[in-house]
Amino acid sequence: MGSNAAFIRFETSVIQLYNQGKLTQEILDAIAHQHRSTVVDLVGDRALLTTKDGKGLTQICVETISGREIPLHENIMSSFFTIIHYRWG
Repeated sequence: MGSNAAFIRFETSVIQLYNQGKLTQEILDAIAHQHRSTVVDLVGDRALLTTKDGKGLTQICVETISGREIPLHENIMSSFFTIIHYRWG
């Protein structure tokens, strides 16, 4: 399967689980590890999908792993790449 399709599967899974209130750190880690090479290669706030409350994939991931809500003005990309490298890499 191509990288784009795998990334879309990752993004869709994460956003659907978040919208259902079922996304936990453990579940996110499991999904990310399944798509490890795709997440690292294709991430960059594509924002193809958003949650019911308007959040994109990077914000959901950072908030889920950090356990705190991220203010809109905060640059989350650095935190996101840190998570990818040290937690999922």
